[in-house]
Amino acid sequence: IWLKYFKATTNLGIGGDRTQNVLWRTERLTFSSSIKYAVIQCGVNNIDIDPPIDIANGIITIALTIIRKKPGINVIITGLLPRDQYLTNRRQKINMVNHYLEKSCINQRNINFNKQSGWTHNNGNLINKYYYRDNLHLVESGNEKLAASIVDSIKSSTSS
Repeated sequence: IWLKYFKATTNLGIGGDRTQNVLWRTERLTFSSSIKYAVIQCGVNNIDIDPPIDIANGIITIALTIIRKKPGINVIITGLLPRDQYLTNRRQKINMVNHYLEKSCINQRNINFNKQSGWTHNNGNLINKYYYRDNLHLVESGNEKLAASIVDSIKSSTSS
């Protein structure tokens, strides 16, 4: 799915990573002159450990580090996706992280928040067709949905 939507990509994430791991790799990365966009999708592995404001600040710090290293790049921060089949404390923390991220991206030059929607039913339960049985990792249709939302964000950032 990722190669279908994004031909040349670099993935800085490793399974189980927390925001601080991604930040560490970002600080050591050299950006190609041809890169125009960076997409940040991390933070869910911090949910059981860190307060929502710290998770959001970690993600924003990654974005600011990317911009410092590659001025003029456009950074898209995707909202954390819901996890767990039913509304849980973790899900509430995810909502708080997304709220902080959205507020932090307002009036930020070159940083856009990609608000995620349509992952749950009206009653709050996950839409299972997007997730593996662990109610965390995405199956192909979930990756397709996420990738399409990122493409939409890129298109809207180039038209504004």
